Amino acid sequence: MNQTKLDTLSLDQLIRIVRPNDNLALRNYCMVAKFGDEDFSPQLHHVPCRVDAVTFWFSLNGRATLTCNMQEYELQRGAFAVIPPNIVVDLHIEEVITEGYIMLVDPLYMQDVDLNLQKIISVMLGSNIRRGMLMLDPAEMDRMQKAFELAFATVANDVLTPFRDDVVQAMIKLMLYKVCEIVATRNNIEESEPLSSTRAEEYFRRFIKELTEHYMERQPVTFYAEQLCISSRYLTTIVRRVSGHTVTEWMNRYVMNEAKQLLKYSELSVQEIAYKLNFPNQSFFGKYFKQHAGISPSAYRQQ
Repeated sequence: MNQTKLDTLSLDQLIRIVRPNDNLALRNYCMVAKFGDEDFSPQLHHVPCRVDAVTFWFSLNGRATLTCNMQEYELQRGAFAVIPPNIVVDLHIEEVITEGYIMLVDPLYMQDVDLNLQKIISVMLGSNIRRGMLMLDPAEMDRMQKAFELAFATVANDVLTPFRDDVVQAMIKLMLYKVCEIVATRNNIEESEPLSSTRAEEYFRRFIKELTEHYMERQPVTFYAEQLCISSRYLTTIVRRVSGHTVTEWMNRYVMNEAKQLLKYSELSVQEIAYKLNFPNQSFFGKYFKQHAGISPSAYRQQ
């Protein structure tokens, strides 16, 4: 089997790879593109890659398959996706996409955007939309298209003013709040209802943040409880209550996603992957992988 090298790109590296054109607006912290011509889309996803950026994807026409962390999404008219940083992305164009937008934002820049995170987390956690993908109706598509058009024009503007970066930050806020507005509407969340994050939801958010940073170390549940300054029992209780899954299930999900990506895209041997994921040896990793995937690492790689 020919192994494909898995590229990990910062936003700055990605910006240097793509060819400048009239459909591309660039800043060192943000890239907005109108896609649809046959030359542009393959520039962004010519091979599977892991991009250190928050990605907003909006498709107006056409059809494509987008794979994020081994989860496949069908992109078609009205599809809108928010993809977190460092997610392995593989795009397969099934037909020419005549219209659409993609915006990538540096995660450090995102931290400077003044957002009401508690309100956003509360809406998203209370939503039945779990996979980060929305299918917009015509009215929602119209509003989202206007938001992207304004974001593109703002980033493309070469006129230096003291307010340019502030306007770009406002565009990012607008995009996130538009998504939350759509989700809230679909879940009948009234304006009068309290939207502040509960204590349990805040702990869950912090747990996911710690897990994202440390899952490759394969730390025990006690480690995450100590990071949050709570007991292991309390952490287990609130994670199950908020997400419907246990702490261990979340840990296994992250480890297995990484293992599958390394097996599918990297040139590392099974033994090297086992050590990279902090398993004591290849045999232990093989038993763990087969328990959760149903087949051995070698068999998965040969699929």
